Amino acid sequence: MIEDTMYYVKFHDLTVIGRPTNFQNSNVRVGEDTIIEEGTIIFSNTTILYDVHIGKNCRIGNFSLIRDNVTLGNDVSIGSHNSIEPYATIGKGTRTQGHCMISEFSSIGENVFLGPYFNTTGDNTIGAVKGEYNANPAKIGNNCRFGTGTKVVPGIDIKDGTITGAMTLLTKDTEKDSLYIGIPGKKVRQLKEDLII
Repeated sequence: MIEDTMYYVKFHDLTVIGRPTNFQNSNVRVGEDTIIEEGTIIFSNTTILYDVHIGKNCRIGNFSLIRDNVTLGNDVSIGSHNSIEPYATIGKGTRTQGHCMISEFSSIGENVFLGPYFNTTGDNTIGAVKGEYNANPAKIGNNCRFGTGTKVVPGIDIKDGTITGAMTLLTKDTEKDSLYIGIPGKKVRQLKEDLII
């Protein structure tokens, strides 16, 4: 069963969208060959392109765009006005707040928190590509937490348990269970296993 209200679309069963579908009450658009698992709620004015797989009990915020070939694990929560670019993979239990941008081919682990305006890029040529374009976004491990406005440059490895302060710019690989602050981000503290700052 699919529940289409003026506020959201809720999928009560595993659903395969075989052809482009516009849920009129909520103004949610979903492309072909998309799988949406039970318990997922997609809030109004959201667009999901084709070949997307959304796990169980996910929440997709208003006015978000999920491009083609994206995979979301179970219990993922995407904030409003997010852009999830093609071929991104987001692990179970991950949460984003409003206005985040996840680059194409991104790999984000499980139980990650992305504060508002988080941005990761996959293009280190600023659009001046010579030859074939190959995205190279950062790899983000599990249990990371990113403060408001954190930016991540391409090609780096964000280890499990990395935490950033607001407006941090990560330009190099991080160490596991560490706190980074500043522009560029510098390690200021090693964290205990419980990741208490």
